[in-house]
Amino acid sequence: MTGAELCEDIRDPVLSLASARCLGLLVGAGASIGAGLPGWDQLSGRLLVGSGAISSANAAQQFLARQDPALAAEAAKSAAGASWASLVREALYQGQKPTPAALHRAVAALARRFLAIEREIGIFTLNFDLLLEEALVHEAPGGAAFIRTSDVPRADKGDVEVHHLHGAISPEEEDLGSFVLTLSDFTSLGQEPAPWQRSAIQDYLQRGPLVLVGTTYRDSDVRQWLHDLKKPDGNDVFILLSRAALGVSRSEFQIVQDALAEQWRAIGVSVLVTHDHADAAQVLREVQYLSGHPAESYAVPQERARRFFSQHSENFDEIQREYSAQLAIDLERLRQLMGPGVNLTLWLADGVGSLVRWVSHDRIFTRSDDLLTIDAGWDSDWIAGEAAASDELIVRVVDEPGRHRWRSVVAAPLSVDVPDGPPFTAAVLSSATPRDLEALAPADLDEWRTVVQSIAAEWEARLAEKAQGPSPWDELE
Repeated sequence: MTGAELCEDIRDPVLSLASARCLGLLVGAGASIGAGLPGWDQLSGRLLVGSGAISSANAAQQFLARQDPALAAEAAKSAAGASWASLVREALYQGQKPTPAALHRAVAALARRFLAIEREIGIFTLNFDLLLEEALVHEAPGGAAFIRTSDVPRADKGDVEVHHLHGAISPEEEDLGSFVLTLSDFTSLGQEPAPWQRSAIQDYLQRGPLVLVGTTYRDSDVRQWLHDLKKPDGNDVFILLSRAALGVSRSEFQIVQDALAEQWRAIGVSVLVTHDHADAAQVLREVQYLSGHPAESYAVPQERARRFFSQHSENFDEIQREYSAQLAIDLERLRQLMGPGVNLTLWLADGVGSLVRWVSHDRIFTRSDDLLTIDAGWDSDWIAGEAAASDELIVRVVDEPGRHRWRSVVAAPLSVDVPDGPPFTAAVLSSATPRDLEALAPADLDEWRTVVQSIAAEWEARLAEKAQGPSPWDELE
């Protein structure tokens, strides 16, 4: 699933969230995985190897296969001794400074929107990183974001608090207090009669709905707190449940989807099913949009995607010629850098889970039946399919080089402003070359990425203009 697949199932929940006077958002590891940081299992594996508790990554993976990662982390903590905090920082960041992913940006944009219209929003996170704070500052340059890791201190009035329920760790050598990671840490926290984390969640849940996003709800303390706080006549708790977080295929997900929804309903949590973490980000964008637009004129992303795709299908021959000619012009900018073998292709989302290779710079299709259709999603066999579901530009070497002419691909998702809702990923622009990424100088690779991003931004504007034109669906409304 991509954002273009979000269907009528989301309408009532997003309308409810958009009208809330007070809203809580609890963000899990799925948000930061999108930024390249490890999930809890991967982090525990790195800690085991980095501490010397286990000698190889493969052995650590086997060790973790049937264990709670919090329990496994105890062995790493014991082996690390006094260097535990620095080991966790290294395992988390590996010397890199990540940037916010789609879900961080969507949370931050929604928070800034709610504050601008004088509503309350509480941001809670299970993650150690500071990407939510970075996203909040980006959404309002000059604005402040407060890192809360304890009962006191608290943020100044007007600043946005990010409640780090398990602590925070900066990528720099900076002490932000203790953090909760091992089983004994969770046990100690669970024994506290009135932890500040529980009180903070309770404060928001008493006044409005709470949304769990990017989490599989494995944390024992959060489970207990929500069980204690949730009342039959209280405010709703929603979870944006992602297939990517479960690591299952589309076909497997269809088999277990009803059971998943039922298990959440059994504990009083309403489920919004998504396939990718970027889908969850799109849901939050829909909430943000509806906080300032009438519900009567709103169309869910799937309907907007189908309208947009129909506009292209109904004018197939004309648009094929127009788009192919424009891609040929755009390609000249890439050929100067990448040589004559580079290509440029535009893909369109059809609203039912697929991505259609609509047009390339060097060919014009005469029948829609000739168009290649691929699955879109985090586990797509195609890099363009992955980009459609990630909201992030992807640069990658193509697997199985003997089967493909292309060795390296850049794929950029195109966020298109289609009427009756916020922008969503309705297309992908991809560029491929027979050259291997390893053969490119870093500066050339960066320039390839930059030029593709620039061309992609122009196509976003071009497609948005196209979306404002007459639609074959207009006659049906």
